[in-house]
Amino acid sequence: MNLLIILSLFLLCLYQDFGKRFSFIPDFMKGYTAIYKKEGFKGIVKKGGWKILFYFFMFYLIRDTIIYILLPYLVVKGVIF
Repeated sequence: MNLLIILSLFLLCLYQDFGKRFSFIPDFMKGYTAIYKKEGFKGIVKKGGWKILFYFFMFYLIRDTIIYILLPYLVVKGVIF
C-alpha cells in the first residue's frame, strides 16, 4: 500500500512545474519545440511527420487515464488514502 502511495505521488509530481532548473522535456522534443516556435504546427508535421503527433496524443492519453480514471478508482476502492 505504501508503494502505491509513493508511486501515485511520484506520478503527480512529474507534471508539476519545478522551475527552469529541472526539465522533463526529452532532448528530441527540444528540437521540435524550436521548429514549432519558428514554423508553427505545419512545420512540425513536415519535419516530424504524423509519428510525432501520434506520440503526443498517446502521452496525453496515458497521462490523463492515470490521473482522471485510475487514481480516483483506487481512491474509491480504498487502495490508496
